[in-house]
Amino acid sequence: MRTDTPLRKTFVIISLVPVMMSPLIGAMAWSILGNEQNGLINIVSRFFGLGTVINIESFPGLVLVLLIYTLPFVFLVVSASLKRQDPDLEQASRICGAGNTLTLFSVTLPLIRPAIIAGSFLAFIVAAEMFAVHAVLAIPAGIPLLTTEIYSKMSVPPLDIQQATVLASTLLALTLLALYMQARSAGRREYTTARQHTFPSVISLGRWKYASFSFVLGYIALAVILPVFVLLIRSFKPYVFGNNSSLSDIFSGWTLQSYLSLFDYGIATRAFTNSLYLSIAAALAVVAFTAISSYLITKTTIRGRNALWLLCVLPIAIPGVVLGVGIILSYSTPILPLYGTAWVLLIAYIIIGMPFGMQSIMPSFLQIHKEWEESAAICGASWAARFKSIILPLIRFDLLVAFAFVFLLAFKDIGTSILLFTNGGEVVGVMMFNFWSEGLFSLVSAAAILTLVATFIIIAASQHLHRRAEA
Repeated sequence: MRTDTPLRKTFVIISLVPVMMSPLIGAMAWSILGNEQNGLINIVSRFFGLGTVINIESFPGLVLVLLIYTLPFVFLVVSASLKRQDPDLEQASRICGAGNTLTLFSVTLPLIRPAIIAGSFLAFIVAAEMFAVHAVLAIPAGIPLLTTEIYSKMSVPPLDIQQATVLASTLLALTLLALYMQARSAGRREYTTARQHTFPSVISLGRWKYASFSFVLGYIALAVILPVFVLLIRSFKPYVFGNNSSLSDIFSGWTLQSYLSLFDYGIATRAFTNSLYLSIAAALAVVAFTAISSYLITKTTIRGRNALWLLCVLPIAIPGVVLGVGIILSYSTPILPLYGTAWVLLIAYIIIGMPFGMQSIMPSFLQIHKEWEESAAICGASWAARFKSIILPLIRFDLLVAFAFVFLLAFKDIGTSILLFTNGGEVVGVMMFNFWSEGLFSLVSAAAILTLVATFIIIAASQHLHRRAEA
């Protein structure tokens, strides 16, 4: 974003796709790509006489996939910091004779140190709760992880809820410790450098811009292009790649049977229907609650508004499997006997979406001048009338973007859903995980492609709304 790398604006949008894409889809795609025996990469490498070059179901493979799908979170935090940075500081460094490299290490990186730290801890939290990646890659490799052990204790007989609770508490403590360390590290020094109307300069990389272009293109290939490509192939091919498969075998025997037969399975129809209804309901609830909460936090002086903000953003530090265990314990009591119903999934999705709804909507309230609402109040308008006629028209696009974002979060969830669903209440993530566990790879690939198409459509629509909001 700060350099003259070719197609950098396009790369920025594409590189954020992994944030919206279900980690389960990415993990399944890489399992098909990097399986030691019949992975697509190894089939191609053996064709060229290179032998087996990758085993994704291993500790290095697990780390690679986690790195691929947590890197965008670091990018989001660091890029936002770079946008706010005062360009005069870098310009002063160059005037004093420092080149781009020296300016980078002596000015730019120290200034964005809090963002780098925050992004790193956010990546740790996201990686620690990526149950889908852990389940698809770590379980076959025999790598014990907290998330998979919690799932095992809660779903494989004999159930051990007490042990699962201990493990969930341990995982929660780790994520809260990561948040505390991030806040402590960032709070040691003052980093206020941004000004209003800051327009950071574009740095010329010279011949290195093509190396930068290649690096970014390589990441996009690993995170988006290769996974989508292999899922597309696998959805058209009903039989798994064999140990002696050749390149011609990969592109032969294609059929649409997986797509045609997908909805012959009752679980598929139920899953898509349940996910659609629950995601819409959760998104509506989150948008309504966070819109009112944002107003109370930014436009009033009521007591407890800071606590309300903390209540809304704190769930971001709670891993999905931990949230699932907590909801099971909370709603399996005689007072709240909701476990086993769709309500627990809806509650979980609302909790998951709350921090993101708040972060999407609250900044728009900060940009609304209080004089507009005060003028309406002087004219006798009630609070409801002011909110409807003044506030809502100004933030309508932000509300739609928040709705789309929360909808996607709920629709792709697997870590929480896998513990809370019951027979007849399956959702898309659970359906795909079950298909994968049963070896129905062509069906799960077809379901993944359909989910990705829906995801891309929603991302495109939210991008359009975001541009309209800025216009």
